[in-house]
Amino acid sequence: MDSAPTATTTRKAEGISAPRETLTITDNRTGRSYEVPITHDTIRASDLRQIKVDPKEFGMMSYDPAFNNTASCISRITYIDGDTGILRYRGYPIEDLAEKSTYLETAYLLLYGELPNSEQLKEWTYHVTHHTFIHESIKKFLDGFHYDAHPMGMMISTIAALSTFYHDAKDIFSAESRRKQTYRLIGKMPTIAAFSYRHSLGMPFVYPDNELSYPGNFLNMLFRTTESRYRPNPTLEHALDVLFILHADHEQNCSTSTIRNVGSSHVDPYSATAAAIAALYGPLHGGANEEVLRMLMEIGSVQKVPEFIKRVKTGETKLMGFGHRVYKNYDPRARIIKKVAYEVFDLMGKNPLLEIALECERIALEDEYFIKRKLYPNVDFYTGLIYQSMGFPMTMFPVLFAIPRTSGWISQWEELLLDPEQKIARPRQIYLGHDTRHYVPIEQYARPQAARQLCAPRYSGMRELGMGKAQNASMNPVARRRSQRVLMQVAVRIRGEDVQGKGIEEETETLAINAHGALVLMKARLTSGSKVFLQHKRTQEEQECQVAFLGPVRAGKAEIGLEFSSPRPAFWRVAFPPEDWTPRSPEARTVASHRADKS
Repeated sequence: MDSAPTATTTRKAEGISAPRETLTITDNRTGRSYEVPITHDTIRASDLRQIKVDPKEFGMMSYDPAFNNTASCISRITYIDGDTGILRYRGYPIEDLAEKSTYLETAYLLLYGELPNSEQLKEWTYHVTHHTFIHESIKKFLDGFHYDAHPMGMMISTIAALSTFYHDAKDIFSAESRRKQTYRLIGKMPTIAAFSYRHSLGMPFVYPDNELSYPGNFLNMLFRTTESRYRPNPTLEHALDVLFILHADHEQNCSTSTIRNVGSSHVDPYSATAAAIAALYGPLHGGANEEVLRMLMEIGSVQKVPEFIKRVKTGETKLMGFGHRVYKNYDPRARIIKKVAYEVFDLMGKNPLLEIALECERIALEDEYFIKRKLYPNVDFYTGLIYQSMGFPMTMFPVLFAIPRTSGWISQWEELLLDPEQKIARPRQIYLGHDTRHYVPIEQYARPQAARQLCAPRYSGMRELGMGKAQNASMNPVARRRSQRVLMQVAVRIRGEDVQGKGIEEETETLAINAHGALVLMKARLTSGSKVFLQHKRTQEEQECQVAFLGPVRAGKAEIGLEFSSPRPAFWRVAFPPEDWTPRSPEARTVASHRADKS
């Protein structure tokens, strides 16, 4: 941070009533108090290190999964105020840029901090447009992909491969080298994207036409067929230019954080950009507009919208394209896109899904359920409809996101490199695994083979919950064997609160359970570390649990790992008596045979 004082620094009082820019923390474990400086309404996480019970400890850390409230950098590129719906590039409102600027001018702004004058813009445009051609060997590389390869997979691989063509890219602390790689990346992204698209259609590649604008040239490489010279439609060209401006940067999102993390290792910009594209490939990031289209197609008609909204409110499904991790107001980009959408529809014909989308928006903006939760349309709600009307398949949607975001990625990457405070990214963790254990050869395992199979990696979280590990030595052998049992399917009832703080009660079956915890599949979405209660439906015995980890989602249900707050073999014996162990259970047979051998 800018000249931030350290935690051990004290400031001279300017007066009795003068407020101090510090935070006082009292550790109730020791009774000691600590004064931590505040800069830009932020404290440094490293200042927490001094808080410790024992001098030998590492010190206090902050725990923030998914970086919900952690600033990883100081940036001067993009500003977002999610509560009021503000987005600015280098101080310029997104509304002004979308209305008056072009994508290449906006890209220059992001990279260099100021809007270019006419000479600077002319030179910038020349260099970008004259770096659009790709090496013929790259074209052969693209030809090697299967005909149905996803364009995003092709783009990730091809951008990474560029690092093998431009060895000077490794000189990342040379301003001239960075400038040259910037021209190449922004210039070649549309070419690689268009070639990937044409490859999927089995059509010949169309080379760039540097007489056209940046979006116009992209449309030329996508859609040109037999005409001697392609002339893009001005409406589509303008629509694409506006969409590119809106997607150019968006602060520290998943892909931007990725290029910063990967870039912190001082890798070349092509490899770092490929990593950012891979992050964008994920359905939770770059695939959201595709999910909107699938939702609208699932609804089918305007008449079915109210019923769909009811299902959303009961938690059966989600209203895609509404709500945002940052915006708690109307996404400013969504207002601009809605206007562009109608311009495209007037030219290409109204998208049949538009009426369904408008009805979803109307109901959601009037319904207290969505208003209370601050769920407003985001940028993805209309972009899919526009892209579909322009003739793009859904597989191209994230590609159309990646092309303009390149300028934002590179500006963030360069800002990282020039920030003297930045080091290689290395987050900390809270380790809750085993203490020191000693290797035992497999031949000496005391547990039966079938028991080991039940604890196999099929459910890797079982090990995190202690399933199968021995109890303390004071436990008698019978109790120890009982505590090691793992039963796969037990009917249970779970109650607690979901991620929104809403009370839930859900009946399900365990995937695995023993005296230490359970694995379950649940429709409700829970928060890691939250408290729930697990009840055996047959005996009504109940055990307090903590959500230990959140696993993958399968068929609308998430795999949840529950750890008993106080593991008790007694609970196991009461809640899951021996008669629950049916002959169908592999371990039941193993335990029975084990007892027979002992007798």
